[in-house]
Amino acid sequence: MRNKVIILGGNGFIGRNIVQQMVRDGKEVTVLDRTIPYQKNPRVNYVVGNCEDSKLINEVFKGQEVVIHLANSILPQSSMSNPVFGYKSEVVSIINIIEACRHYSIKRVIFASSGGTVYGDNGMKLNTEDSSTHPINHYGIVKLTIENILLMYNTLYNMENIILRIANPYGAGQNVSQGVGAVTVFANKLLKGEEITIFGDGNTVRDYVGIEDVVQGFCLACKWEHEDIKPIFNIGSGKGISLNQALQWIGSALGITPCIKYEPKRDFDVLYNVLDINKSFRYLDYYPKVQPEEGIREYVSILHHDFNK
Repeated sequence: MRNKVIILGGNGFIGRNIVQQMVRDGKEVTVLDRTIPYQKNPRVNYVVGNCEDSKLINEVFKGQEVVIHLANSILPQSSMSNPVFGYKSEVVSIINIIEACRHYSIKRVIFASSGGTVYGDNGMKLNTEDSSTHPINHYGIVKLTIENILLMYNTLYNMENIILRIANPYGAGQNVSQGVGAVTVFANKLLKGEEITIFGDGNTVRDYVGIEDVVQGFCLACKWEHEDIKPIFNIGSGKGISLNQALQWIGSALGITPCIKYEPKRDFDVLYNVLDINKSFRYLDYYPKVQPEEGIREYVSILHHDFNK
């Protein structure tokens, strides 16, 4: 059993939800993040710092058994406006992390990669873990670089690092101020009576996955018994939803007709990105419990209730 887990970036949207589940599962959880959460969990050890600090990493990794790597200093759009920053911070961080793991004989890093960006444009078909990877933004290239470093350490040092390529998550605790998460951003704008800008004609298709299922993926990866396969797994719903369809569900749940402004498509936006989750089902026993329409409507209804408090 791997009971001692350190979560890097554990105070973010995905991290907080994983922390809650890990604590419920009886894990000894440490969180390393740049900030302290507003509400601390008394059963969690919180450490303030960042992954570029090799001294701190070596201090907090001692005695750990699993590292969950969610820490991120860039976003897809910001990676295009400041390309150098992401490469410097993210690659330096992963070397600090993986070398500390080697030093303390920690066999497993579970890395949150991006199913939404690493594949690039593969046409109108599901992306399997073996699909070609040709990202069209720096964010996706950085994610792929980290993936390859982790896989290299598996080969050279007999580690058991796992990559989870996550679709487009939504759900409780997503921070609208960061401008990511289409469901959360759109719902917030509708509640405020604001116009919604869509780049393209709204037929861009994405795989929206509930945060409960993202958490499920990490918990299953934590206990997975390593097999002789490449440990890359898609974590999504496996279903494609257009922006127009998602907006229709959101507006219906809120009882609001969206006011939409369509702008020209951006060069770094892929038209179709949906994940094939068969490998995750077969090897991790992962199966999405939340279907997109039901999950989006339920989540938006909660946002509506909270907005009117």
